Amino acid sequence: MTPTPDDKAAARPLKSGVHTVFCDESGFTGSNLLDRSQPIFVYSAVAIEPAEASELLTTLHRKFGLPGTEMKASELVRTPAGREFLSAVIRQVSDRSVVSVHDKTFAIAAKFFEYVFEPILSDNSGFFYSIGFHKFVSNLLYVALATKTASAEIAVAAFQNFINTRRSADLHAFLAMDIGGVADPWRILSDFAKAYPEKIDAELTTLRSIGAAGRWALELSSTSMMQLLSVLGRRYEKLNVYCDESQPLRDGAGLINASVGVDTRAELTIGRKTVDIGFCLTQPIQHVDSKLHPGIQIADCIATTVNWALRGADGGMRPEARADLRPILDITIYPLKAEPELIDFRQKDVALNTLLLLELQERAKEGRDPLEGIVETYYRLREAYDRNPPAFSRKPITTAVKVGRNALCPCDSGRKYKRCCGVGS
Repeated sequence: MTPTPDDKAAARPLKSGVHTVFCDESGFTGSNLLDRSQPIFVYSAVAIEPAEASELLTTLHRKFGLPGTEMKASELVRTPAGREFLSAVIRQVSDRSVVSVHDKTFAIAAKFFEYVFEPILSDNSGFFYSIGFHKFVSNLLYVALATKTASAEIAVAAFQNFINTRRSADLHAFLAMDIGGVADPWRILSDFAKAYPEKIDAELTTLRSIGAAGRWALELSSTSMMQLLSVLGRRYEKLNVYCDESQPLRDGAGLINASVGVDTRAELTIGRKTVDIGFCLTQPIQHVDSKLHPGIQIADCIATTVNWALRGADGGMRPEARADLRPILDITIYPLKAEPELIDFRQKDVALNTLLLLELQERAKEGRDPLEGIVETYYRLREAYDRNPPAFSRKPITTAVKVGRNALCPCDSGRKYKRCCGVGS
């Protein structure tokens, strides 16, 4: 099979010694993920030594006739001349830069599963992750939000409120809401959540217990930094990390700074996917003023340009940015990215997850244990499906059909053949 971008990154030899990394973000709205004016959050990291960063910006400022003082990328990206400068910066550092991109609408849908479903299913969460149930629920809610379904928007706004306040009263106000008709997906999700308030409230108790870090449960900076440093940790032996001043990162620095002087590199299996995590820091994350650190300004150039590029017409990438950004985006981390094919009901896995969700709804309405015999129930549903699949179900493509690995799969899933019926071929 063709190596994935992560495979390619992992295959690079580890460079010995200490390497300086600068980080910055674009599209920050804190714990408000429902801000329609800033739909994308990008966090960037670039491995560059301070002297080289200073020399690079000085040279390019002189070449493009820009003042030598800090210029924000958010201003530069607005003009053709500014974008030429940003392109010149990115071309110089693209081979040692990584970015984490979040669609905030999907991010909050995934957070909904994490803080509403996960506490209820936690005693057997491995099973649900192994069948992709978390992705199914997140994508179901994402589509409702993306299409501006009123019931989903109102409910998720209330969800965001009680996670941010961490108040039991706000949780119970959320659970008391009566939104959506019988056929509305939100009705199913709501029926499930309402039946187990004590388990969700226990999650709020945990958020309250961790102090200041708990108020940033929905914020994306710490998650992004952990993932980017894990990618760079596969390239560089030790990291010396600087970021622009960030209160969420200050409050949540404990987990990241646990890697100071300790090599935490390891493999983690989440559902069906195994990922590399961990890195080794030489010192705690340094929060600095971007005006005094050209490396932060370069990270700002990367994050802002990626954010701008991904907000092209119809949600596509602006074509003029593709060439410069491709080396970075080839190894971009999309931890929270919508996958609409995961709610394509013609697919067997989706149909089974739908039946499982309806089973959980029924148990909730009857006040039953959501987990008792749930694995056996799932496999009975699968056996019944295999005996009598729906007429509309997607038929696998046989090896007799000649399809290019990068062509769209003939099964109409919308995915490439190598990622669909051609997996393993």
